[in-house]
Amino acid sequence: LFALSIPIGAPWWIILSGVGFAILIGKHAFGGLGQNSFNPAMCGYLFLLLSFPLAMTTWHVPLTHSVNGDLISPLSLDGMLQSASASLALPRFVSGSADALIDGMTMATPLIEYKMAATNAIGKAIANQESLFDRNSATGWELINIAYLTGGLLLLGLGVIRWHIPLAVLITLTALSGVFYSSGSASIVGTPYLHLFSGATMLGAFFIATDPVSAATTNGGRIAYGITIGLTLYSVRVWGSYLDAVAIAVIFANFWAPLYD
Repeated sequence: LFALSIPIGAPWWIILSGVGFAILIGKHAFGGLGQNSFNPAMCGYLFLLLSFPLAMTTWHVPLTHSVNGDLISPLSLDGMLQSASASLALPRFVSGSADALIDGMTMATPLIEYKMAATNAIGKAIANQESLFDRNSATGWELINIAYLTGGLLLLGLGVIRWHIPLAVLITLTALSGVFYSSGSASIVGTPYLHLFSGATMLGAFFIATDPVSAATTNGGRIAYGITIGLTLYSVRVWGSYLDAVAIAVIFANFWAPLYD
């Protein structure tokens, strides 16, 4: 969970610092395995976010491309496409421009670009008869959340987790976004679909919030715990300074878990 939260270009010492904080302070300072009050992975992530905000919010756009094992610059790529396209097995979306090879939507969260989106990329791709796995369809961020949703449902079916926390998180997030979203305004508030299938919503609801040690343990407590996460997640996303706030919401709910139980 910690590794999934870190920018791909982060230096090794940031990874080491975050893991060290998560294990030593987030877990062992409270008594070790099974005794921690807060989610260790999210403790490590928030420690890095507060300590190294620039490094933790910089998601690199690739500036070089590998062709047959050789690194070439985007500027020199345009001239090579016409003569080498047959032998390079380039992806079919390349249309003669190096810009087509740069995935500019790879970042901390697509909420930056989609906060004002009124339609979803999957619906648009289907309407345009595009493959959902085509990079031009821009459905990657939605498909990732659908994949985590599928995995979460599998955990529920196997009895690894219970339904109370994830359902409370998702219902709260859906209700808030449905109430505050206005399709006729220029508000930054996103649609319910956007809040459910962007950022780390499904990962947080099924895999992070359900941590058996730091979460609430009674059925009523789990529901209150999930509602707290949903409220905090939506509030920080829409009215706060961070684009996604799963870690903040989970740590905040950890404070209340013993009281809820």
